Amino acid sequence: MFRLQFERRSTDFRASWRGDWAQRRRALKERVWYRMPMRYVFRFFWTMAFRRGVLDGKEGLIFTILACINDWQTSAKLYELELARRGKRPLPSETVPLEASRAVSGPSSR
Repeated sequence: MFRLQFERRSTDFRASWRGDWAQRRRALKERVWYRMPMRYVFRFFWTMAFRRGVLDGKEGLIFTILACINDWQTSAKLYELELARRGKRPLPSETVPLEASRAVSGPSSR
């Protein structure tokens, strides 16, 4: 019986503030975390102070900086995808490389 109930719950991935722990965490992640400006700065202070990364010394600082860089790159990619979705900018995979554009237009007249 427990296994059936667990399998039923594990397939329900909706974000809900009133659901179980996983649904509340997903709601927090989708509705708050990804929309928060400069979340990498918040991540730095959260990891160093509240998660006590200071006590780990150099290793804790390196881990925190790498986590912040990951958040910053995620923010940049989400911003880029949002611009592409609005039609303001093409995706990087759709742009023509510089070498290919020179081959099409011919050598420069310098």
